[in-house]
Amino acid sequence: MLVSVVVACYNVEKYVQKCVDSIKKQTYKNLEIILYDDCSKDNTREILNEIKKQDNRIKVFLGKENYGPGGAKQEGLKRCSGEYVCFVDSDDYIGENYIMDMIKTVKEDKDIDIVSTNFTKVDQNGNVSYIRDYKNNETVLWQKISTVSKLFKKSFLDKNKLSLPYGIVLEDVLFSSACLLAKPKIVFCNTAEYYYVFNNSSISHTTLKKFKKNSLDQSQEYLLSLKKLFNEKDEEELLSYFSFKFTCWYLLKSGSNVGKVEMKKEYSKAFSFLEKEFPKFKKNKYISLFHPQKERKIIFFVLYNTKILYKLHLSRFFYQLYGMINLEKLWPNL
Repeated sequence: MLVSVVVACYNVEKYVQKCVDSIKKQTYKNLEIILYDDCSKDNTREILNEIKKQDNRIKVFLGKENYGPGGAKQEGLKRCSGEYVCFVDSDDYIGENYIMDMIKTVKEDKDIDIVSTNFTKVDQNGNVSYIRDYKNNETVLWQKISTVSKLFKKSFLDKNKLSLPYGIVLEDVLFSSACLLAKPKIVFCNTAEYYYVFNNSSISHTTLKKFKKNSLDQSQEYLLSLKKLFNEKDEEELLSYFSFKFTCWYLLKSGSNVGKVEMKKEYSKAFSFLEKEFPKFKKNKYISLFHPQKERKIIFFVLYNTKILYKLHLSRFFYQLYGMINLEKLWPNL
C-alpha cells in the first residue's frame, strides 16, 4: 500500500532537513513524500529543491499564495496518490518504525478509516518533556485534535468530502470535528514515535496569538460548509457542539491579553454566529454532566461553565476579563 506523507512548510529552513531525513529512513519504504511550501520568506524553498534530489520518492510543490497551515496541508493532500496519507509538521520528526507500526494496524482490518497514535513531546535538543498516552479508540480522536500522529484512509476523506480549512485558523480543531462527524472507524495504535518539537517560533505559538483579521470569518465559513455536508438530526446536534467548542477554543487560545475592547467585539461576533447558525449549543446533550464524556477534563470544564454563564448572561463578562489578563498557559495545546 502506497502511503503519502504530506509535509507543509513555512519558514522552516532550520528544521525541514531533519524532518525529511526521518521520513526517508522509515522501515516502511513504499512512500511518496509531498513537500508543499506555503510561500516561505526564508531559504526554505531553496532547501526543498536540494532535498528533492536526495530521493526519487520526494515531490516538491511551491505555492503561489500563502494559504495558512491548514490550506498548505490541503494543497499537499490534493497532490497525494497514496491509499493512505499522514501529515508530519515540518519542524517535527518521526521514529523509523512510525509508519510501519500504523500499517501493521491497518493490515489487521482494512475497514479502518483512521489510525491514531501517541506522541512524544521534545525540546529542540531532543530532550523528552512527556509522552502523551491516549490509550483507547473511544476517546482518542476527541482528545487528540492534531492532524499529526494519525494515518488516514484517503478514500474515507474523499468519500466524505473532508478537507482542511484555509487561512489563519485553528485548522486542527476544525478538521478533527469534521472527521468525527463522518463517523470513522478509529483504531488506536500504541506507539509514540511521532516527535513533536516544542518550537517557540512556530505558527501555533506566534500567528495564532491575538485575533487576526478574517480568521474568525474563515473559520465560520468552514463550519457552514460542514453544516451543508452533515445535516441529519444527530449530526446537527454534534455539529452545534463542535461549533461551540471551536468558538470557546478560539477566544481562549487567541484572546489572552488582547484587551477588553477587542475581546468584546470578537466575542459578540462569535456568539451571534452561534445563535444564528447553531442555536442548539445552548441545550446540547454533549455538554451535560449526565452524558458520557470523551473530552479532556479541562475542555469539558470550560465548555460546561461557559454554557452556564451564557444562560445567566454572564459569559461575556468572563471573556472580557480573560482578554485583559495573560492566562494563555492555562489553555491546553497538544
